[in-house]
Amino acid sequence: MLTPLGVSCVVCTVLLGYPASFLGQAQPPSGQASRNDCKTHSGDVKRDKAAQCYDFEPIRQLIQRKLAENAVPSMAVAVAKDGRILWEQGFGWADRESRTPATADTIYSLASLTKPFTATGVMELVGEHKVDLDAPIDKYIAPAVLTYEGEWRKASVREVLSHTAGLPTFYCFHYESENDPMVSMQETIRRYGLVAHKPGSVWEYTNLGYGILDYMTSRISGLSWADYMRSRVFLPLKLQRTTVGITPEVQKLVAPRYDDQTHHRLPPFDFDHRGASAIYSSVHDVVRFGMFQLKDHLPDQQRILADSAIDEMMRPANAEAFSGTQHKKLYGLGWYIETDHGYETVGHEGAMVGSTTILKLFPNENLAIAVLTNTFNEWAVVDVQQQIAAAVLPKYAAALHTATPTPPTPPAPTKLLGDLVGHWAGKVQTWMSTIPITLECKPDGDIHVKLGDQLESVLNEVEYQDGNLVGRFAGNIATEDAMRHPHSVVLNVWLEKNELRGEASAATWDTELNYFELPSYVELSRGEGRK
Repeated sequence: MLTPLGVSCVVCTVLLGYPASFLGQAQPPSGQASRNDCKTHSGDVKRDKAAQCYDFEPIRQLIQRKLAENAVPSMAVAVAKDGRILWEQGFGWADRESRTPATADTIYSLASLTKPFTATGVMELVGEHKVDLDAPIDKYIAPAVLTYEGEWRKASVREVLSHTAGLPTFYCFHYESENDPMVSMQETIRRYGLVAHKPGSVWEYTNLGYGILDYMTSRISGLSWADYMRSRVFLPLKLQRTTVGITPEVQKLVAPRYDDQTHHRLPPFDFDHRGASAIYSSVHDVVRFGMFQLKDHLPDQQRILADSAIDEMMRPANAEAFSGTQHKKLYGLGWYIETDHGYETVGHEGAMVGSTTILKLFPNENLAIAVLTNTFNEWAVVDVQQQIAAAVLPKYAAALHTATPTPPTPPAPTKLLGDLVGHWAGKVQTWMSTIPITLECKPDGDIHVKLGDQLESVLNEVEYQDGNLVGRFAGNIATEDAMRHPHSVVLNVWLEKNELRGEASAATWDTELNYFELPSYVELSRGEGRK
């Protein structure tokens, strides 16, 4: 899940003094000398006769404060407008232990920012008429097939791309230091490729779907997914420091991941769902990818997608689906679609242990902003991205500085859970066995859970919205893979008439390292009488 090779130009590095000590180490650099705030970057983007300058110094100071506060070990930023890169710069130590400063060419784990790259690769196959967006994805992944828990039509490729196929929340990290081998994607699909909801009806963000898409891409192309992405996406777009996984060629260029709580270096890890999470890239390459998606038609980039395909990716595909307790955002094919302080935007974030990233596009302003860091800190990354947008767009700055945050509405469990009050009984269907489960939803809002012969537990962290009940309880899912690590169980079910259907997932939220969220199908019916 890392990225790229060569660099398009060599720049002088200036190391400035840094005012605060960092965990007893030498002071980290305040940033590589910024490239071309008012000039084009080494001839690889369009030249503007009237190049405008922007003041990014307050953002440099903001990033330096975050470094001083230990919010992030390093950060790399880039901004492009109207077909040229205005500014790109690295700050802090990319690798603390070796005192390697971050630059615009440092390679970071993109986490879920991988998804628009994966979707771009799929859309190439669509353009070649090798994939039909509205055909069942089973057509392209056989002999692997999804498991359907209802008598529904098959989920389409478009629905997998837009997280509306009915697939569950899923992730699985495999750490290099652990005896925790990965299984094949065909086996992962057999175990966890369950369609728990009518395709198109529910929007549930799932890494599994994008893992299935990389598997589909490989099967159709006859190449490994890494080779396909390199030959069909990265090289044609001249993304020279972008790669799937950490290859030997780029290993020394990669910023290692650090834990956001302990600040310790994390051991390397890989994924079952590489198409969701496994691309690595530099901020220079990420912003160039954004420029391609803005149709800037850079002279050294091949037009691997028609402009109409780019438009299709940025068109909402989940508008009719329910989101339940998930914060509803419009989602296209690999892109979030939002209105941000008065501007129409598309983009994607990546956020997981050891990595936070964002690429934000303002299509009407032909503006792309990328921010990458090697720890988990969503607030720091989004804050920097917004301040860059404000430095370029005066109306955005005015809206950002006058906006007042809306306080969250406190939950009212008793009222919200009224239609669930009573006794529910059913099963959890794992890939290895069937386990009985009961819920007792009490009038005061408490929910008691009994899973198999385990002790009865209380459902905690309860959310309920639009018929979607989510919570977590003490228990375990006794499958071979889940039992490798201590975990609790996340319940995520939807009310359909007198049934609750969805998933019960083994999740390692309370462990030192984050390993997995592994879903099993759950179905409950209301018992006789209400209590």
